[in-house]
Amino acid sequence: MGPFPVARPKVYEAVDKLVISKSNLPLSSLIEAAIERAKKLLPPGQPWEAIRHVTQNQILKAQVALDGEGKPLPDRWDSGKRTVHRLADNWQVRAVGEILLALFESDDVTGKDIANVCRSVWGASSSEALAELYRVMEYLTDVARVVEEDKGGVFRVKRPRIQDAAPSPRVIVPSEPVEAVEETKDIIH
Repeated sequence: MGPFPVARPKVYEAVDKLVISKSNLPLSSLIEAAIERAKKLLPPGQPWEAIRHVTQNQILKAQVALDGEGKPLPDRWDSGKRTVHRLADNWQVRAVGEILLALFESDDVTGKDIANVCRSVWGASSSEALAELYRVMEYLTDVARVVEEDKGGVFRVKRPRIQDAAPSPRVIVPSEPVEAVEETKDIIH
């Protein structure tokens, strides 16, 4: 996660203040202004372009930037030009939830992984980071984005699986022309 655990709280705090004081900014302008404020509070050399990209991606995926009708901005190529009128309740927890969901994408997370998750997301495995992790996990569980299981004393968190879902059809286009194959009978004797 690099420097993001240190920069994220500063950027999020600035986003909050900007939405309150200068509502109705386009999303990309809101994030740019928040980063300019955060730059004053952090040491130089931060990868601000990556932080900008990750912040906008989290806000859109979490559906926390709301338009004038209170609907989430769509996660599209032109979302940065769309105006943010307000932020959803509990928006920071929801945005951090997207980080955790990305971490859980490839594998289940067990109780043994908690300290590493805290260090990755909050930059420390302190009691404060652990409390934040529990707060975000409670939210993700409440909205059924993750499920908790207790098997043999092991706490696991994983994304819910959709039962009986058919795989998405895939179209495969050969890079070279395919020759017809002669049909063979009695392959197995």
